[in-house]
Amino acid sequence: ASTLPAQLEEWWAETPKANIGIPTQWLLVVDIDGASNPWPQDPRQAADLAGAPTSLTPGGGRHHIFRQPDGANWKNSAGKVAPNVDIRANGGYIVVPPSVINGIAYQWAETFELPEPLKLEYPPPWLIAALTGAPTLLPTTPKQENIIPIGERNDTLARLAGNMRRVGMSTEAIQAALLQENNLRCKPPLTPKEIQ
Repeated sequence: ASTLPAQLEEWWAETPKANIGIPTQWLLVVDIDGASNPWPQDPRQAADLAGAPTSLTPGGGRHHIFRQPDGANWKNSAGKVAPNVDIRANGGYIVVPPSVINGIAYQWAETFELPEPLKLEYPPPWLIAALTGAPTLLPTTPKQENIIPIGERNDTLARLAGNMRRVGMSTEAIQAALLQENNLRCKPPLTPKEIQ
């Protein structure tokens, strides 16, 4: 591992087909295994995850990437949140696109790539509660920068819908989540007919 450009270039020249891993120190990655894994079944929770930068894994799973709140010191865990759902945090790492396993590449979900760590969102409050077993003090309403203004509402909601569909959500669940996001974040909200 290195952050030195010259070292990385040397290693890349030696092994140009190497896979890429990033440490998850100060990140919180929700690693959902399997294409048929229904977790989370709640449409709002699924929408919260689908709105984060998401990597689709060769095995049909997905990595949803958040940053840890200030003062958190979360570690890796397996199955603590739900069966076949792992957490990668301090002391862990994830493999990221365009890495290839058994001939299949990791891919960023459409319209997503990994931003700078400080531009990542915090995990939703329900996920923090699941990790800590205690209620969170983070706000449950969208922050001002999460508001979707006129001119961006249709595109943003369409991207969210596409991401939710790619991770296997039903049409009904997607519609319910979009209606909720529309009411919470779109200023002013679109009509329910436009959401449908």
